[in-house]
Amino acid sequence: MGDLYEPDRGTAFYRSTDPIKNLHIRVTLERMTSAVGMPPSITHPGNTDALEMTAVGRDNSHLFGGMKDVEAYTFKWQEKVFSQREIELYEKEENCETVLEKKYHNDVLKVLEHGRPTRWLFSYTDSDNYIDPEGDVARMTTAPDEKPTVLSEKMRGIRHRRIAPQRLRAINTPMSKVSIVDYNPTEEQRKKNHYLSLGVQTMYIMADVHPDSRPPQPDDEFVLCVIQMDSRGVLSVQPDFNKGRKPYRLVAGVLGSGRDMFEFVLEHSSKQLTSQQQSRELKMYKQLYSRHAAFLAESVGREFEMPPLDVLRLLVYGEIELAQNFEYGDLYVQYFIELPDDWCPNGPQRLSGVTQTCSTKSVERDEVAYFSYPFNFELLHKKNPLNEKEIASEGLMKWPQLFIEVLSLDSWGRYRTEGYGYMTLPCNPGVFRMNIHCWRPAGRSCISNLRRFFIGGSPELEDPLATSVPSAFEGKHISKFGFKTVSTGFVTIKLNIIQQAQAYMETKAAKKKTGSIMSHLGYSAVHANIMSVLDAFQQAKRRMMDARENLHTEYVETLKMFDAGDTEA
Repeated sequence: MGDLYEPDRGTAFYRSTDPIKNLHIRVTLERMTSAVGMPPSITHPGNTDALEMTAVGRDNSHLFGGMKDVEAYTFKWQEKVFSQREIELYEKEENCETVLEKKYHNDVLKVLEHGRPTRWLFSYTDSDNYIDPEGDVARMTTAPDEKPTVLSEKMRGIRHRRIAPQRLRAINTPMSKVSIVDYNPTEEQRKKNHYLSLGVQTMYIMADVHPDSRPPQPDDEFVLCVIQMDSRGVLSVQPDFNKGRKPYRLVAGVLGSGRDMFEFVLEHSSKQLTSQQQSRELKMYKQLYSRHAAFLAESVGREFEMPPLDVLRLLVYGEIELAQNFEYGDLYVQYFIELPDDWCPNGPQRLSGVTQTCSTKSVERDEVAYFSYPFNFELLHKKNPLNEKEIASEGLMKWPQLFIEVLSLDSWGRYRTEGYGYMTLPCNPGVFRMNIHCWRPAGRSCISNLRRFFIGGSPELEDPLATSVPSAFEGKHISKFGFKTVSTGFVTIKLNIIQQAQAYMETKAAKKKTGSIMSHLGYSAVHANIMSVLDAFQQAKRRMMDARENLHTEYVETLKMFDAGDTEA
C-alpha cells in the first residue's frame, strides 16, 4: 500500500479533444531545508579545539537559509514566464537581434514595471531554443568526453530511433564500441526502428534555485515538468500529476557548499465543466452526430440501388499486377473486354486501355515488370427471348472475356509484339488472382527473327479475338493446324467481382442454392437438362458399383462351396 503514495516520475499520456489552450498546470515549489542535514558549528574564541553544536529551534531557523519557503504558480499552455537570468539578458536591447528576442525585450520591460510574478519558477515554450541536457542525444563518436553538437540536438526533435534495451545499455557506457547500425535488418525491424516523429509542441516548467549571493547561471536551472502535445491530440506529462501522492523531490547545489532540498507538487488546475455544462455539451454532440448522420443518409440515399428484374449486374474491379518472363524489357499491355450477346455496359464506359511502359527487374532469375495498373467496368446482362433456340443449342450463357496484348518499345524505337492471351471472367463473385499465359506468332523464316532483333517488328494478328474464337467464325469446330506460335511469358491479373440481381434476394428468401440464379435469368430449360444428365450419370455410376460389389460377393461364395465339396469327397 505504501507504493501507491510514492511519486511516479514516469511519463503519463492523456488524450483529449478539447483545445490545448485550456490546459492549466499549478506547480507548488517548497524549499524544505539544507540537504547537509547538520547545523553549522560554533567555535569559541578562547579554545580552538572546542566545538559546540548549535541547538536547533524555532529561533535559529535562519541558519538553514530560511526553512520552508513556498512558491506556487499556475502555468497556462505555452505561457512564457521569465527567469532572473533571462530578465538580465533581454533587458538590454543590444542583446536582442531576432524578432522573438525583441518581443521578449518588450515583455521584460513590462515585467520590470509591474514586478516578477515568481521567484524560482519559470518556463520555456516551444519557441525557445531550449534542449533538455538530460535528454537522449545520440553519440556521434566513441569519445568519453563527447559533447552534443548543435546538429545532434536538433535531430533529436526530428527523428527518433528505437534501440533494443541490451544494445542501449552498451551504447550508454563511457566507451561505447557497439554499433547501432544493423546491416541486415528484417522488414519488421525496418518498421519498428525508424519512424518520423509527428508534429509535437513542447513546454518546460523550470526552477531557478540559484543562491542570492551570486548571479544566476544555467547550471542552477532544473526541469520540473515536460509537457508535449502532438498532432493526434495525445498529451504527455513527465512526471505525472501527483494525484494525492507524495511530492517530488529536488536537490540543488554543490556538495560541500550548501545543498538545498526542494519538494514540488504538480496539479491539473484546468477549469472543470459543471454538471449543467457537461449535459449541454453532451446534448450538443448528440445533435451534431444526428445532423451528420442525416447528411450522410441524404447524400447516399435511403434506397439501395437495385438492377431491374431479370437483369444481372456485374461489377469488376481489376488490376494488372505484373508481366513475367518475356523476351524484352520496357513492356506495356493493351487490353479490351469482349462482350457476348445479351451483355452491355451500364452507361458509357471504357472497356479497353493501355498501361504505362514498365522496365523489368530480375527477381530470382526471372525478369518481372510490375505495372499495378487498375481498371474497372460495370456490365449488365439481360436475356433476349428471341435467342431462346440459339441459347438452347449452344448451352449455358456466355461470359465476357478479357483479351490482352503485351508489347515492348525500347529507347531506339524498336517495337515488338511479345505475346497474346485471354481469359474468361469468373462466373462466381469473389477475389481471383489468375495468370494469363501468352504466346506470339512465329515467323516462317529466320528473316523475321533477324528483323525482330535488329530493327523491331514481328508478325501480328489481324484480329486479336483469334486467340480464342475469331469473331467471324460461324462453325462448330475451329482448327488452327499449321499456325506456328512461340510460347512467351505470362501476365498476372487480380479481379474483384461483385454480382447483383433481384434473383439473389428471392433465392435467399426461398432458402435455395445460389445456382438457381440461372433459372431466374431465363436459362431454366438448359440448366435443367444439364442437371438431369448429371443426375442420370451419378445414378448409373452407383448402379455399376453395386453390381460390381454383388458380383464379387457371389464369386467368393461360389468358391467356398467348391472348396467344401472337395473336402467332403
